[in-house]
Amino acid sequence: MAVEGHRAEERLRASERRLRNTLDNMLEGCQIIGPDWRYLYVNDAAATNGRRSKEELLGSTMMEMYPGIEETEMFRVLRRCMEERTHERMENEFEYPDGNRAWFELSFEPVPEGVFILSIDITERKKAEKALRESEETLRNIFAASPDAITVSDMEGKIVDCNQATLEMHGFSSKEEVLGRSAFEFIAEKDHGGPWRT
Repeated sequence: MAVEGHRAEERLRASERRLRNTLDNMLEGCQIIGPDWRYLYVNDAAATNGRRSKEELLGSTMMEMYPGIEETEMFRVLRRCMEERTHERMENEFEYPDGNRAWFELSFEPVPEGVFILSIDITERKKAEKALRESEETLRNIFAASPDAITVSDMEGKIVDCNQATLEMHGFSSKEEVLGRSAFEFIAEKDHGGPWRT
């Protein structure tokens, strides 16, 4: 009986070692925060994301490591998860003490020790989204300000957008008068067989 108990204990310890090894080597940041806001567990990725060593973080409170963090939306979500034992997700822009910023996708899970946080660095994705928004805004401005008439239609030839120059050319006062109509209404009949008709 004692031998079976010893074997079960060994299996449990081996399982815990495998689990810890898996968490330690994940690309995503993993951390466990205790009810007193102390770091109970931090993997290498979480330490890298936080720009602190594991040794600095473990046993320290979040407030000691990142003064002012308790005033952030991220901390409010963490507190709700800690107190109400809810599962939470959010995207968070984190400002480091040196003023640099990074974006993380965060998942909060209540665990017996406190809250488990999984973090994924999405800074590059956010930069790409911002660049895309800026590019789209530039194109919208060019479209609106162009002195040339520009009309956008769908695959059926229905007008989905046009600029002010188009309205002025055809004597309309608003887009509502044009949207949804066939673009071929505004093309000379002799040109209806052009390359756009397949």
